[in-house]
Amino acid sequence: MDKKLLERTIKGEGDVPVIADMTLAGNDYRGANLGGGTFQNVDFSASNFAGANLRECNFIDCVFQGSCFDQCDLGLASFINPRASKSSFKQANLKNSNFIDGDFTDALFTSASFAATSFINPNFTRADFQSLNSENANFINANFSDANMSNSIQTRSNFIEPNLSGVIFTKATLNMAIFHKAEFDHYDFSDVILNSCQFQGSSLKGAIFSGCDIANCGFMEADLSGASFDRSKANNCLFIKAKLRGSQFKNAQLEQAMFVEADISRCDFSGSNMEQAQLTKAKCSESIFSRANLTYVDFSQVQLEDSVIENAEMYRANLHLVMDEGVIWTGSNKSAALPTDEEKARAQLFKP
Repeated sequence: MDKKLLERTIKGEGDVPVIADMTLAGNDYRGANLGGGTFQNVDFSASNFAGANLRECNFIDCVFQGSCFDQCDLGLASFINPRASKSSFKQANLKNSNFIDGDFTDALFTSASFAATSFINPNFTRADFQSLNSENANFINANFSDANMSNSIQTRSNFIEPNLSGVIFTKATLNMAIFHKAEFDHYDFSDVILNSCQFQGSSLKGAIFSGCDIANCGFMEADLSGASFDRSKANNCLFIKAKLRGSQFKNAQLEQAMFVEADISRCDFSGSNMEQAQLTKAKCSESIFSRANLTYVDFSQVQLEDSVIENAEMYRANLHLVMDEGVIWTGSNKSAALPTDEEKARAQLFKP
């Protein structure tokens, strides 16, 4: 079926309203106007749809292996179980389009535009997303193994339980992106721009944020054991209930950072600025705070045993019910800190 016949069929001039159970592989549909068409179990392998209008099309169980969708308008299109390995979507518009259970192994999305685009259970193994512009996109249970997102711009994109093994974000800009239960173990973020991103429940063991500006980012309940934040700008970051044992924060900016109920034992905060940081009920034993600015830091009920707090500024730091056996305070102005509030302590420890 050539382009003209396919266009006439889509417009209702054919025998059936739905194109089904056909092989249309290797055809040239460049610039075709197929908007609103419905296709089921059609083999479009190696077909060329460059510049075509595919708005509001429905593709069910179709094959697009090696097909070209460059500069296509796929707005509001729906793809169910597409097999599109080695296909190309360069500079395509995928605004408000939906994809369910698709195979996009080795596919090209270079400079494509995603806006409110949704992918459920897609396989993006080795897919190329370089210079992608994505806003409010949703990637649910996506496999991004060895995918390349270099130089992409992701704004409010949601990555829910993705497989990110080997993914590349070199020079990418992530604006308010959300990663839920993602794995970034040992990933180096030093050349990634992270603006108010969230990594809830994610694994970032040994990750590198050294020198990064991660202000306002969230790592609630994330595993950051052994991560490096040296010289980072992490003001207002949320590390609530995070695992940070053995992490490095030397000379970091941590003003108003939240470490409530986090495990920050054996961490090094030497030379860091932690003014007004919240450490309430944190596990903080054997950590180092040498030369740190601890002004107004809340150490309430913190397990601080065997830590080193030498030559630190502690003006109005809150030491309420702090567990400080074995702590070295040499050179710090501990006397300027607030001791345990006895009346408050009696109320907190009261058992009827």
